Amino acid sequence: MRLVRAVCRILFSLVFVCAGILKIIDPVGTGLIVKEYLSIIHITAADFPAICLGTALATLEFTTGICILIGLKMRLFAGIGMGLTLIFTAITLYLAIYNPISDCGCFGQAIHLTNWQTFKKNLILLVLVTFIFIGRKKATNIASDPVQWVFVGLYAAFAVAVSVFSYIRLPQIDFTQYTVGADLSEHTESGAPEYETVFTYEKDGRRCEFSLENLPDSTWTFVDSETTAIGGSEAGSAPEIELPKKEGGLFIISIYDPASVRPKLRKRIDDFILKAEREGAEVHIFSTEDRSDRKTLITLNRSNGGITYFYDSVVIEKWGSAALDEIDPGEISRKDPDVMVLQRRIHEQLFISILVLSVFALAATLRMSCRIFVKNI
Repeated sequence: MRLVRAVCRILFSLVFVCAGILKIIDPVGTGLIVKEYLSIIHITAADFPAICLGTALATLEFTTGICILIGLKMRLFAGIGMGLTLIFTAITLYLAIYNPISDCGCFGQAIHLTNWQTFKKNLILLVLVTFIFIGRKKATNIASDPVQWVFVGLYAAFAVAVSVFSYIRLPQIDFTQYTVGADLSEHTESGAPEYETVFTYEKDGRRCEFSLENLPDSTWTFVDSETTAIGGSEAGSAPEIELPKKEGGLFIISIYDPASVRPKLRKRIDDFILKAEREGAEVHIFSTEDRSDRKTLITLNRSNGGITYFYDSVVIEKWGSAALDEIDPGEISRKDPDVMVLQRRIHEQLFISILVLSVFALAATLRMSCRIFVKNI
């Protein structure tokens, strides 16, 4: 039975840790998932609160997995793991039956499962965590309570730090359809989905939705737009972005939330455009103010005011708005785009390798250290 509990603990922990990491490294994408869930119960959340809630839940998931793997505060985190799994199972059963959203987002944008696949996955996790929960009282403390809490805090702080860094500097691994190296010209019309855009306008405190063929007069104020797939093989995905017809390099500045663009950021965007024009580089701004689809802009670049560099319709590199002052458009335009893509791929592989290895190596080191040095502290 001890071996069974150990196997259950390892399998359950690996799923929780991986799911947590994949959501932590993409906080904006996780915020989108949270907003979809809240919309099911008719709650409208702003971007930043949704990102904070998503980061908190992902941090709890990651920390729970790590603590169960190492054996930190087993009674507490076995209970939290059981509670989270029961909640996830109930939610995914509802999703499987009623299908209000097509993807649960359990593994962020990295792994997509159908609702029934997700429900079956949670049933397996429920079996695993049941063994862990039943045997939680038999677990031995690997260190004193204060030392265990220090380790718990360190892992939680690590998760939050990675999420904050990814929010400011963009996810270091991009699982979206606009990842570096993606060629937008490869998408053909055959089998492509059709899209329907709904525009939200406001007047006298009242909001209404309009179609493209039935837009209101100028007395209404544009608020937002949402594009959804209504047919084709990729229903539910973000629509393809329409790039200007141009060969060579092209910088796209995407603004999916114009209201949150402060004067300081607006000036930095203007300065970048001027710098690019002096270097002979072409820059375009895509914004929801111009009726660009909001979800598409967020998929293109997670940063509001971020820059995406294309070369012959291929995504070459991305930067968050925090890096506006660091980019030299002239230097970027003179670089070999194939080399830039290769460098990005190597960077992504190194990042995920270092991240995963450091998490599990530190977990193993902490467990052994506790057993040898601090068990009685």
